[in-house]
Amino acid sequence: MLALANVLVCIPSGLATARSFAPNPKISSCNSVRWAMLRKMWRLIPKTAKVLSLTLYWNHSLISCKPSKKFYTGLKVSRTSWIARQSRKSKIMSLHRSESSQLLRLAIPVVISQVGAMTMGIVDSIIVGRYSSLELAGVAAGNSIFWMIVMMGFGLLHGMDPIVAGANGSGHIEDAERCLGSALKMGAVFSLIFTPIILIIANNLWITGATPEVIHATVPFLRTLAFSLWPLMIYGALSRYWQAFEIALPFTATIIFANLVNWAGNYAFVPGHWGFDAYGARGAAIATTVCRIFTLLAAVWISVYFWRKKTDKPWQHLFDPSYCFKYCILCLYVPSWTLIGNRGKGWLSPRARP
Repeated sequence: MLALANVLVCIPSGLATARSFAPNPKISSCNSVRWAMLRKMWRLIPKTAKVLSLTLYWNHSLISCKPSKKFYTGLKVSRTSWIARQSRKSKIMSLHRSESSQLLRLAIPVVISQVGAMTMGIVDSIIVGRYSSLELAGVAAGNSIFWMIVMMGFGLLHGMDPIVAGANGSGHIEDAERCLGSALKMGAVFSLIFTPIILIIANNLWITGATPEVIHATVPFLRTLAFSLWPLMIYGALSRYWQAFEIALPFTATIIFANLVNWAGNYAFVPGHWGFDAYGARGAAIATTVCRIFTLLAAVWISVYFWRKKTDKPWQHLFDPSYCFKYCILCLYVPSWTLIGNRGKGWLSPRARP
């Protein structure tokens, strides 16, 4: 079979070679005689072999024939344009791949950090739910009120993201530090304003129409949890600042470790293990507050480490007067944080009684 295939291939190959000797007034008599001999040989080939040979002949003739110089020029131009198009496509695809991988490297730790901040409340609910269903209702009610306030604060801090990222991209690190200083000041002011508001809400939960049992479980939890607002806001400002510099993994590790500590604290304070008293829902708030203070200290340590690594004069412009950044943050994201805060107010309606 292999020999037969070689024969069949040789036939059109020979015919294609002979195509250059096709009948033409300019060819020599020797070539005319050779072409006549090939025609006689063609009559002796069986019909099946003719079909196969013709197919291979015409395919091969496109390559073996001698085209004009214009054809070669057009072929070269088309090949050059094809190579250029393929090069552009490969550059675009490589750019998309690099951008996508860079985005995922930053986005995955940020997503884990955001989820980890919310997971502390879930851990509270899991541990307290095993202890008492009434205490669980108090934790759910307290977290609803607390996170309504926190989302307003986080919406306020969203204003620093585009400003810090733009300053980092343009190489103006001092502007990024001024923006962080403004965010820290606004976070501190926000905490000073809304911590008393949370305490006032805790003392007036009867307005919501909740049952006395749920109010009795919610009040100590919410009063204790109110003091975790300021470390949460400062931690949020620091983490967002470094995320704009594509440094998010240390904060992700911090929030994961804090969740483990929060679980251990809930296990110790809620039902009263390891020699501690049983505090119920208030124990969950104590554990969460301690963990948020820990995350703040870790964020400060991470910030000091990277500041010293990036510049010889760290935090030099951190507390410079920067009314421009305060104005930009307020103008950009006051509508955002009010909208986000309004999403959590449904719990306050009489229809949402625990």
